Amino acid sequence: MLDEILSEADIQTEQNMGLVQVPLDFVVGTSTMGRTYSFAANFMPILDEETEFAVKWSNLSDAQMNEGIRDPIKAFEYMNRYYVLEGNKRVSVLKYFNAVSIPAIVTRKIPKLSDDYDVRLYYEYMKFNEITGLCSVEFTKLGNADKLLSLVGKEGRWDDETKEKFAKVMFDFSKVYNFRGGDRLDIKLGDAITVFMEVFGMDAMLEMSENDYNKNVINTWKEFAAEGEKHKINLVLDPKKVQTKKRVCSIILFLRPKRSSRLYFYIRESRKHLRGCIRMSLGVCILMKPFQTNWRQNMWQVWMRTMWSRCLRIL
Repeated sequence: MLDEILSEADIQTEQNMGLVQVPLDFVVGTSTMGRTYSFAANFMPILDEETEFAVKWSNLSDAQMNEGIRDPIKAFEYMNRYYVLEGNKRVSVLKYFNAVSIPAIVTRKIPKLSDDYDVRLYYEYMKFNEITGLCSVEFTKLGNADKLLSLVGKEGRWDDETKEKFAKVMFDFSKVYNFRGGDRLDIKLGDAITVFMEVFGMDAMLEMSENDYNKNVINTWKEFAAEGEKHKINLVLDPKKVQTKKRVCSIILFLRPKRSSRLYFYIRESRKHLRGCIRMSLGVCILMKPFQTNWRQNMWQVWMRTMWSRCLRIL
């Protein structure tokens, strides 16, 4: 909740950013306490299905399926994270449907410049954002934002052609980089593409095929790792051995009912059943522990069997 964060922050000024296409992954909370009682931390609804809130949520779900949600929300941006002032249900519905972004009328809250490392990074990000118009590219190392601007080679604000070229190389690079396990490293995508572009150059990246990217990302892995070592990061040293971990909660959400009223009930009840599964599986495995050496593996097996059987009852 933004109110709690800002109570400890020293805000210098506010800036009206106008209409911005905000990445939904960067929408992390509400502006005030009131809405925290209606949503879980991931913006999924938690109120009873008989409430007026549930009816409105279901209607928005219908609108998204039929024609798409177009009305912008209102949000505050602080340190490149967004906190909703108006439009929490729209965010909730679009997050459920795995939308990438949402239009928002944004007011930026700017902290005073200080020696704090994150604040200094944020000031570099604001300069990068002003020149490029991009809000989804982040960095962990000071100086990388300016370095990337220099590598792209465009003087002043980016025009549409520059944005299109950068969007292409970012998409092609991130697809292979994340597949190889780059999203498991504790450096940001902005750092990674800066390292890669410093080695190969913008023009060469525009001409690379997927096979070229695949080979070159593997060959550049030591440089990605070195970028993280500068900040004492735990590293994934072999991109070929990385396996993406899936959250248990995500397993539940891929079976989507067709009707929005059923969908609202499904989301809410699946949370209840998951909590019950956890309690049941732990109870069974505590009984197993004195008799079996592999009780942790058995706990996972019991948990998964119980979770699936309970979740299927919802349907």
